Amino acid sequence: MGLKVVKHEARSFYREIQAKQIETNKLQNEFTISSTQAGLASGGPYNLILSDVYYFDLQRVVEWSSVLRFWSEKSEIGETPGVFSEDVICIPSTATLRGKAVEFTNFHKQFAEVSVPHIDLTTFNSAMSSVSPLTVHPLWMYPFTPLSETVDILQFDFSKSSATDEYVRKDIECTKEGTLHAVALWVDYALGPNHHISTAPEPDDSPSWKRQAVWMLPYPYSTISLPTSVDASCRLDGYDSKIELDFEIS
Repeated sequence: MGLKVVKHEARSFYREIQAKQIETNKLQNEFTISSTQAGLASGGPYNLILSDVYYFDLQRVVEWSSVLRFWSEKSEIGETPGVFSEDVICIPSTATLRGKAVEFTNFHKQFAEVSVPHIDLTTFNSAMSSVSPLTVHPLWMYPFTPLSETVDILQFDFSKSSATDEYVRKDIECTKEGTLHAVALWVDYALGPNHHISTAPEPDDSPSWKRQAVWMLPYPYSTISLPTSVDASCRLDGYDSKIELDFEIS
């Protein structure tokens, strides 16, 4: 029996591109594109579920949003009896949200209050201070110094039928002296027992397509008086497939 692949793609623009690729390479007998979850479910049973772990939307979304969307769609499709074989393999098998405390060289300056002689910018600065502290950036472009070891914050196990509510608190302890500006966040993936890939910043700051999330703390904090820690709290809403994060200096 030959390999049969069914690709789920809800967006018409990408379906047209992928359909053209399939036609050009004469793979119509091996590949099918489904625009709906119902259409995907009707093609089972499937022995392998494969997600693009490097998927990013056109917007600057945090990586774990794509992780939770994949898990949610897998759960919805799995509600159809017989859609997955009993020994179905899921790749990735797990994912882990990780983070570390960092000191930036210049990146943090864009969040500082703006001042211009003889002009009152109180309203502008107040509005900017209400902006979400969580943003997405390719950190190789912004030099930084890690002030802590990497900490595992939350793990996602895709062998489970669906995400469930979970609340965790982790302590990110600073082990180096410096000025604490933010917490860098990313997701690592297990493709199997011995195969892992990471979207962590490159250790040598070399150029990379990878993007990480940055949670800016409300003010810089000196870690000269060690120990200094960041209290990380993470709440997973399994029903809505959302994560709420908060970081406070403790």
